[in-house]
Amino acid sequence: MTDTLWQQLEVNTLLGSARATAVSDWPDALRGAVDSLPDRDGPRALLAQLALAMVWQRAGQTLPQSAAPDSAAPETHLRPLPAAARPWLQNALANDQQSFLPECLRAMAEHGFHPAATLLPDLLRLGESRKGWRLPLGQVAGARGVWLAAQNPEWRWLEGATFPLDADPGIRDRFWQDTAPAARELYLIRWRQQDPAAARDWLQQRWPDESATQRAQWLELCRHGLQADDAIWLESLLDDRSKQVREAALGLLARLDDSPWRQRLRERCAMLVNVKRGLLRKALEVTPPDALDPALQRDGLEPVTGGAQGLGEKAVWLRTIVAGAGCGWLLAHTGLDPENLLAAVAKTDWASPLQQGLAAAALTEGHAPMLLALLSPAGRKHRADDAPLLDALGAADREQALLDRVRHETKPGAGLQELNQLLARLTGWEWSEAFTRTLLGLLRPWLEHPSHEAQRMLLQGMGRQLAAHGHRRVAADPPPGTPPDMAAAWQGRHAFLTALEAG
Repeated sequence: MTDTLWQQLEVNTLLGSARATAVSDWPDALRGAVDSLPDRDGPRALLAQLALAMVWQRAGQTLPQSAAPDSAAPETHLRPLPAAARPWLQNALANDQQSFLPECLRAMAEHGFHPAATLLPDLLRLGESRKGWRLPLGQVAGARGVWLAAQNPEWRWLEGATFPLDADPGIRDRFWQDTAPAARELYLIRWRQQDPAAARDWLQQRWPDESATQRAQWLELCRHGLQADDAIWLESLLDDRSKQVREAALGLLARLDDSPWRQRLRERCAMLVNVKRGLLRKALEVTPPDALDPALQRDGLEPVTGGAQGLGEKAVWLRTIVAGAGCGWLLAHTGLDPENLLAAVAKTDWASPLQQGLAAAALTEGHAPMLLALLSPAGRKHRADDAPLLDALGAADREQALLDRVRHETKPGAGLQELNQLLARLTGWEWSEAFTRTLLGLLRPWLEHPSHEAQRMLLQGMGRQLAAHGHRRVAADPPPGTPPDMAAAWQGRHAFLTALEAG
């Protein structure tokens, strides 16, 4: 649609039918639709034309170059959404209930359904700004979604979510050259997930032709499907001229437990951190590095100017080496469990860099015992942010840690307020039935004696979280006293998922 036509429609609509007439100059692609409007010249003509123009613009903002899908191009593997599930999805989109949609998309992909064609533009528009939703959207968009994406440059990322992974190499090369960067990104993620070695080998062939920034971006995506076989390539990239590429390679090597890089840092750490045995207990003897040698610099350590996060140069180096050595190795090296290791760390002169290094290692490894120890009151002294550690835990450990946080607070409501803030920052997951019922119980006193603070917490925080992530058994039969809005949201979500399973 031309800007001139759209501006004319807006101006005429604002002036009203008494001062302006309907627009007559339409693109050929829309002329037939305009001629078929029931009220072409009456007082409602302007609004009807504006509605038509809005629908066309939402479906694809450039002129269509190909015919819309018809019976000659049916869906090959997706079924229409069951009738019982359609109203809930439409309502969720219309009322901006986007916290429900990731679960909705996963369930639709799992059961092999595609949304109604009228909802596709809204779903694809969400994918413009939410990169994490693009792969699941590609799994449910179907043939019509692919066609729509071809009409709107903002939606070309969908090509990467749907282009066949087993395409002929020549066809794949043309796709890679011609498609948008966002589509290449999705395609590479999918390929790494399915056949990481083949994707790596193919990417290496094109490596010299890419800019340093682009190479670093592709390297970041190789965390998908990361495996031990990647280590040799990643080690070679530590000598790349680009700092961006070197840092990306280091980030991936840190995820490989037996990589040569990790082994080298463990050898260094063994010289710096050791156990000194006393009469009653073990203590740590810590000797930070005095200077950097070329080998340490190749492994990612750099000169530090002005300190970093309140740490001096030697402390920063020590933190980096401990983080690279890893939690599992350090526990075995010292013979201490996580709680006793943190207690020994606290008694050294290097407590802050050691604990920060352990936290970084625990996050990288997903080391649940160390993560839980760091989240305890004794383990929180040298950190300000618990959300990343909680996010790295499995669902059961995360729920237990969150409930422990509430129980340790002595001031009424303080633990609930902190829990509300943490939940808003964590990646969503389906809560267990016990966790869902416990949070409802914690909220009940606030609901029975409402206040401004309680209403704000309920409606803007935990109430929304409960509605989006509460367990399905609780959602199917909300307990007495559950707020009506929350119960309605639960039951709608439950009906949607039940309809998908019934198929």
